Amino acid sequence: MQKREYVLALYEIYKKLLTELEQKYFEYYYFEDYSMQEIADALNVSKANVGKFINKIEVKLSKFEDSLNIYDTNNKLKELIKDLDPVTIIEFKNYLLENLTNLCCEKNSNSKIISSHRKEDLFCDKCGCIFYKNGKTKNGVQKYICSGCKTTISETTNTIICHSKLSFEVWGNVIDNLLNGFSLRRIAEENNISV
Repeated sequence: MQKREYVLALYEIYKKLLTELEQKYFEYYYFEDYSMQEIADALNVSKANVGKFINKIEVKLSKFEDSLNIYDTNNKLKELIKDLDPVTIIEFKNYLLENLTNLCCEKNSNSKIISSHRKEDLFCDKCGCIFYKNGKTKNGVQKYICSGCKTTISETTNTIICHSKLSFEVWGNVIDNLLNGFSLRRIAEENNISV
């Protein structure tokens, strides 16, 4: 994939993480096809600053992708899905709906699903000691504390939904939309979430 196409794809995903000024520079350069000089004139800055700023935005988008891997994950999902036949996709969707419907509708469903599959003891990454239960968050998510270094974690720490406030019901809709080949922007609009 060419650099331009890759950067445009990253911008579609991470646009809302950029400032308005960064978005303006990016859109002038990539969408309006302004030259560096035209951007400099439009924004009343030097041509050299425009080049540095565009480069800074591209680096920032790459760092977002390095941290969040949304673009890469989306491509991997598309690769996995394209090999599946439609019947298998529908069967998988129905299986998820049948087995997770009750649990997904409950408050803190993400935490409950994770805790129901966690069978082994938790050990601290820092000191290697065991974690013990240590109350719950205000939302009812189980917390743990390390017996050695006193580090605290919750039930969702180091999981794909660690910082997600979305319910499994919304995640189910997102997966369904991905299986139907929707773009990330359309998925966000369909589920009232930001990309």
